[in-house]
Amino acid sequence: MLLSFDSEAESPSPALHNSFRSFKRNGMIELEERNKEHDLIKAGFLSGMGHLGKEVEIVAIHKNSCSTILGQARLESFRIYSEAMRKKCGGNANIKYAWFGSSKDEICNIISHGFSTITEPKSGECFGIGVHLYPANIHGGR
Repeated sequence: MLLSFDSEAESPSPALHNSFRSFKRNGMIELEERNKEHDLIKAGFLSGMGHLGKEVEIVAIHKNSCSTILGQARLESFRIYSEAMRKKCGGNANIKYAWFGSSKDEICNIISHGFSTITEPKSGECFGIGVHLYPANIHGGR
């Protein structure tokens, strides 16, 4: 998902469309506005931004189509693990949505290769090492 704090942008620029090339190359599909998935993700994201959500313009939301063999394998692995957890935990796999804050370049790398610790964290080790996810229901108003 790419977003902009420039609320006066009337239409996506050619540079913006170029930004999405690596997304499309890696099996991402753009969700159309007024699509149910698009609207749910947009509402959840803006809600999570709290009062800053009024200043944000979401320019696109993309979904992983899992069209590659590796993507299909990852999705199937997730389904198998989720089902095992559901059985182990009495019917509730306890799957939650979460947000991951990152730069566009890092997101493109994650889409291509998944989460990894191949590169040195930009902030050093002051925030720890690993993937830091934030609950989808958190917002700045708390």
